[in-house]
Amino acid sequence: MPDDKAIYSTEGHLAYYLKHGLSPTHYDTRDLVAHLQRRESLYRSLGLPPFAFRGARVLEVAAGTGQNSLYVAGCMPKALTLLEPNPVARDDIAAAFAQFGLPHTAPVVEARLFQDFSPPDTYDVVICENWLGHLPGDRALIRKLGSLLAPGGVLVMTFMPMPGFVANIIRKVMADLLVRDEADFARRGRILAEAFSPHLATIAGMTRSHASWIDDCLLNPHFLNVVIPPHIVVEELGDELDMLGTNPVFHSDWRWFKVLHGDDRRFNDAFLRSYLRNSHNFIDYRHTFPPRAPEDNQRIEAVAAAAHERALRIEARLNDGKSDFDADLRAFAEAVGNFAASLDDIDAGLARAFREARDALLKPAPAPRDIAGLKAFAAIFGRETVYASLTRRKF
Repeated sequence: MPDDKAIYSTEGHLAYYLKHGLSPTHYDTRDLVAHLQRRESLYRSLGLPPFAFRGARVLEVAAGTGQNSLYVAGCMPKALTLLEPNPVARDDIAAAFAQFGLPHTAPVVEARLFQDFSPPDTYDVVICENWLGHLPGDRALIRKLGSLLAPGGVLVMTFMPMPGFVANIIRKVMADLLVRDEADFARRGRILAEAFSPHLATIAGMTRSHASWIDDCLLNPHFLNVVIPPHIVVEELGDELDMLGTNPVFHSDWRWFKVLHGDDRRFNDAFLRSYLRNSHNFIDYRHTFPPRAPEDNQRIEAVAAAAHERALRIEARLNDGKSDFDADLRAFAEAVGNFAASLDDIDAGLARAFREARDALLKPAPAPRDIAGLKAFAAIFGRETVYASLTRRKF
């Protein structure tokens, strides 16, 4: 098992979870009907009504607690395989299905890494949420996901627009500053809860606990690696799979079905153009702006990627056990300022919020109350998790 400090690895998430006995993806399912309705709404928007799962062979990779798979199981697939190497999460899966009183297909739970998984046959639906990133090893696994689809099958996965990730990149670096001198894991969680619970309390409809979110995002040394810009999805899968749908929906395509020659048969280039016209709308889930020219949003993409790269340098320095990263922090704050400047012609209030975050990063020895007391930035959370469905061509 890779070391917890090997932050540039897909397996790092699992190592972190195992080290601390975590399965930090629990959802509030006390209202089970509401949970199932949310999943049904999601899959419908991706082109998968309940009937698409009935009688299908379904694989979910990195199934976590199994709570999301309850909906699929209730659609009565022919077979449901859940791949989950974390024993804590497997216990959660067993508990979730033991309490699930509706008719369903019982899952087969595989306790192995996806890297080691070699099924004898393909699947009609493959699902993988919030696990893979943009690193070379991850990109190979993205290709493997596509390879497990039968002709005409559907892959459901998540990607992460970099502009939508920036707010939580900033929170991750702030968290690093707050707990870099605290060794006790539980104490670190309490410090970050004091700082960020006021931020999380602003989110409408949050379905997991603050503690779970903090464990999974702010304390997880691998959090910054779970980023897949949409072009990577197309680069790795676009030769064989076509984009079907996304949630949120931002793509429209007016090509007629009778146009079947050349690249007009494929939907991926049109999808990427739609993404670039709308990528500024991923920055804050509370705001939706008119589409822009793709070249105008290219700068936002570039400065967001620069902020991510600077944050990774800080993580690497912490990983090396070096606490003196003042120069890296200043460079990161400058990158956040550049991101704020790129928003001036979109929304002045949004730009001010990111400048407030930049100023907080530069404050000597910030305390949890300083982060908790941010006025404009506290409520900014990006649309950072975007669901996508892709189909393997049948003909």
